[in-house]
Amino acid sequence: MVKPTALAVLAVAGCAGGPIDRTESPTGLMTSPARVSVTCVPVGGSSITVTTTGESKVAGELIAAEPDELDVLVADGHMLRLRADQIARADVSLYSNNAIVAVLTAWAIAGTASALSHGVFFSISGPTWTAVSTVAIAPVAADPGRFVTVKDNLGRLYQYARFPGGLPMGVDETALRKSFEPTCE
Repeated sequence: MVKPTALAVLAVAGCAGGPIDRTESPTGLMTSPARVSVTCVPVGGSSITVTTTGESKVAGELIAAEPDELDVLVADGHMLRLRADQIARADVSLYSNNAIVAVLTAWAIAGTASALSHGVFFSISGPTWTAVSTVAIAPVAADPGRFVTVKDNLGRLYQYARFPGGLPMGVDETALRKSFEPTCE
């Protein structure tokens, strides 16, 4: 039987020595950092709605966030760069409950309909399904989702951007697309 101390030594030894930079190969086969086209980045930024100081709203995908500006890809495909002095408020949508509410509602309808097969006992099982379904759906439907709102220090939004480290140098802004292209290698 292997002693716990030996397992701990093996686990720690397994972590030592390898490079942390994922662009380097431990065997030295990769000689330069991996480069991919910006259009092949398989992640997108969170949805953002920016209220400007003029009270207009700009909605789209958060591309990059700096303390003094935001880059937002709007629905028509062009990118807007908004300076901090133009922004009254920025709301980032982390998730929405709409899909969960739809699934729970379908579950409630199917369960209540299946209670029809109980015959005369439907008078008990039908209202029970309805009550339990309502109790399950109500708190989920009441929660609109999660949002992050920022009125100052726009740089805090970096973690929700497609490019958290800022817009890459020399990026062709027209090449940015919302969806991942599966033809990328």
